[in-house]
Amino acid sequence: MKKGFIFTIDALAAILSTFIFITISFWYFSHVQTLNWNDPALYQFTQDSLAVLDMNGDLIRDTQIGNASIQQFLNSMPGNICGSISVYNMTNDNNPLHDFTVTKANCQQGKKTTIARRSFAINYRTGNRVTVMYHYAQMEAWFT
Repeated sequence: MKKGFIFTIDALAAILSTFIFITISFWYFSHVQTLNWNDPALYQFTQDSLAVLDMNGDLIRDTQIGNASIQQFLNSMPGNICGSISVYNMTNDNNPLHDFTVTKANCQQGKKTTIARRSFAINYRTGNRVTVMYHYAQMEAWFT
């Protein structure tokens, strides 16, 4: 009779300790501030997006004749990502000129944005003379 009583107390103590451990674990993990692992991925996405637009020639073409392909690119981004692209003329170092800004359709400015920049040059030929205009594109992206 004494052996059965001791085993019952041991089992109750083990169940009680396990319950307390699980309760404390859930409480702790519900209050821990987690890192947002999506931020580096969003930054990489913005860098890659500007690289694709540059390598396809869309940044140069849209700077010269209009921003249709950049608007189409932004509108085709995944539904959970919003963004805007601004292009600046940096030829005059003292006064950068804002060329244009394009924003994905139906997007509101997010609270936490990621910004990436990419520079590019446009060569203008007039006879034997070549003029180079320096620009940079700035893409802001955020999760909806």
